[in-house]
Amino acid sequence: ARVHLGLQPAPRLLFLVRFVFRALRSAVGRYDCIDISTSGEFSSRSSDHAASPPSIEALARAAASKLDGSKRSVLLMSDGPDDLRASAAAKYFEGRAVWMDDYVSRWLVTDYDVRGSNRTSARALVELLVCAKAERFVGNIFAPSTHAICHQRHASRKASPLKSNRMG
Repeated sequence: ARVHLGLQPAPRLLFLVRFVFRALRSAVGRYDCIDISTSGEFSSRSSDHAASPPSIEALARAAASKLDGSKRSVLLMSDGPDDLRASAAAKYFEGRAVWMDDYVSRWLVTDYDVRGSNRTSARALVELLVCAKAERFVGNIFAPSTHAICHQRHASRKASPLKSNRMG
């Protein structure tokens, strides 16, 4: 509990999380989230050699099968290239796919470390916390971001037992 309380995002980032969450909820209502990050430790069960990570499309296909039957919008989260919208991953959600960047106003954009890219720790943290507030979450067990989201969802359930109907 002390670690969780001690590792809080900066006030500007918390403001951005609340702003994005409210904008997303007012635009699409309740939403689901999938983490199709391809980073992490991928190992083969049959040997000690590391296996190659699955593609973003394979992870999206698996997540879509887990969310089968849901009509809610799906927030796509990935550590992959910035052209996730153009990837084949979005086709599995038939017009229901949404991206966090569409709900961040230009004046609220966090500082970017790399010119021409929006991949920073601050952006990743905001996306992670917005994803943790989703109704249903499907992630990749090998990706550190999935573990962080599961921790956030578990911590929010413990803090408020009335909100424990969310599924992960």
